[in-house]
Amino acid sequence: MRLITVDELWECTHTIIDVRAPVEYAKGHIPNAINIPLLNDEERHQVGIQYKELGQRAAVTLGLELIGPKMSILGQQGVEMAQSHPIVVYCQRGGKRSQSMAWLWSQLGLSVFRLDGGYKSFRQRVLKEFEQPRRLLLLAGKTGVGKTECLQKLQEHMECTLDLECMANHRGSAFGGIDLGSQPTQANFENILAYSLKRMPQSKSIWIESESRGIGQVHLPEALWAQMQAAPRIYLERTRSERVDRLLGEYQGATDDEIEQSLNNVRKRLGPQQY
Repeated sequence: MRLITVDELWECTHTIIDVRAPVEYAKGHIPNAINIPLLNDEERHQVGIQYKELGQRAAVTLGLELIGPKMSILGQQGVEMAQSHPIVVYCQRGGKRSQSMAWLWSQLGLSVFRLDGGYKSFRQRVLKEFEQPRRLLLLAGKTGVGKTECLQKLQEHMECTLDLECMANHRGSAFGGIDLGSQPTQANFENILAYSLKRMPQSKSIWIESESRGIGQVHLPEALWAQMQAAPRIYLERTRSERVDRLLGEYQGATDDEIEQSLNNVRKRLGPQQY
């Protein structure tokens, strides 16, 4: 068992395991990480109360009581995850939870790495990634001209592309959330975006669709947004009828209620006559 840095983590192909409680994992986690919680949400809450009221020793003692009956199951889960790759384990700050799980799995003969600084360290590195200077090219144009399709064609020709709408699970327009399900949390959106940027050579241009800063409920990081504002824009154009046909095809499964609700969301901006 040894420590691994965030920079090393970017490059490795190990199985990444998040041992935090499910509620922590849901708020934000390293892309592709698998959640094997040492404590569930209620158990974590109990240990936190014990720490506040009686101190660290009492909290650790309660934690051991809660974990003890689960040791065999947790061990087997680690064995199953380590079938093809070494394991990288992390908790919030690289403390007792990841140390405990790393110790357990190493006792079973598994190759285990522990992320130095935990998820907090990873998040700090994510935010710094957006500050790196990039050569951006923005695809701009009205709704329905086919910017996303153009990005896909560019990717097929081995160009570097960032599909922000795919990462945000939202098409970006007033109707953008129809039939797509829930969006990622802000933290998870940023984590996915940073992971994608990290894998692109800084010497190459990156094609991005011109977006407003907000894509549905998530927002582009300030540092990246500033770079996008200064980047060259390439405008795509189609006739009005072509745009209408494309949009009708894209939203043909939408219900009247979904369309009306989406329009209602921008009613103030449109004004009563256009609405």
